[in-house]
Amino acid sequence: MRVQPGRDEEFDQLHTDYFAVWDRSRAYAAAVLTLLRART
Repeated sequence: MRVQPGRDEEFDQLHTDYFAVWDRSRAYAAAVLTLLRART
């Protein structure tokens, strides 16, 4: 992926934020599955 000169920090932050959201969504899915299994 090409990044404009001078925007490296912004790109790095977006990359970090993307993976943070991914981790949170996986944790949420795991919690939902745990709750669903507890109901059965």
